[in-house]
Amino acid sequence: MLAKRLDSFEAEALDFLVEEMKRPALRKFEKEISALVVQRVSLLWSESPGDGVVHFGSEGAQYSWVCRLQSGQLVAGSLGFDT
Repeated sequence: MLAKRLDSFEAEALDFLVEEMKRPALRKFEKEISALVVQRVSLLWSESPGDGVVHFGSEGAQYSWVCRLQSGQLVAGSLGFDT
């Protein structure tokens, strides 16, 4: 359960962001991504309680950043944003 490992999840999220910044399509957003923190975790399906969306943000962020969560794990390659 995610709630029982919140501190380690936040550390995992920071490691995830470092790896996502290496993706060619996201390199130009490195400065913004490096400032992101977890703002909200949305667990959307009762039949799949470990699946959902993680919302990231920071003070002055230009975009609303999200990634997929599957079985309680952040999904590599899923970081993206909405304007």
